[in-house]
Amino acid sequence: LVYDAAGALIGTVRRGTAQGELGMPRGIAADADGRVYVVDSVGQHVQLYGAVGTGDAAPTFLAHFGTEGSVDGAFHYPNVRGHVYVTDWGNDRIQVWSY
Repeated sequence: LVYDAAGALIGTVRRGTAQGELGMPRGIAADADGRVYVVDSVGQHVQLYGAVGTGDAAPTFLAHFGTEGSVDGAFHYPNVRGHVYVTDWGNDRIQVWSY
């Protein structure tokens, strides 16, 4: 479910396993451009959505990445647990926090 800043429901992502649908979302992140990344444990990938526009019933599905498996770029029931990664360009580093 997607809510606006006032708490009103403005969008819904369908439940399922097709592209753009979510089977078992286990983590979420957003970037500076308003894109939202959702880890889906059932689909074995990360779904990428754009911001909800005026009159939209759901966020715009943009893409997904990952597949089921154990090779690089593949997942087996992915989950996100308490880490925040921040790129620090001015200091040439990536900082990681756990919570």
